[in-house]
Amino acid sequence: MAAVIRDCRQLQTAAELFSAEHEGMSIGMDSPNTPAPAVLVRTRLLEKTDAIGFPNSPREFGPYLDKIPVNQLNSLDTIRVDGLPAGAGLHGWRVNSATGKFLSDHTS
Repeated sequence: MAAVIRDCRQLQTAAELFSAEHEGMSIGMDSPNTPAPAVLVRTRLLEKTDAIGFPNSPREFGPYLDKIPVNQLNSLDTIRVDGLPAGAGLHGWRVNSATGKFLSDHTS
């Protein structure tokens, strides 16, 4: 369980750095009132992005992680955005699009 807590904190720190460099934008938002697809969240964590959070731009921020950590409680490194509450066991991690808060998605 300690590894999951550590890895979740690592994801959260990366999301907060993204937000700080992108004028307060949540890593989980595509545009105002529109959640980002999970693939974009993953890209934002692992690749350089422009000022509005999209990859492949001359003005670059990040990357914030070398790899997405594997959730040791369900062996998944996938991310989902919103949907069922965390704990559904569908992916390794769940991010709240509005707040950018990461939680483990393992089942109890």
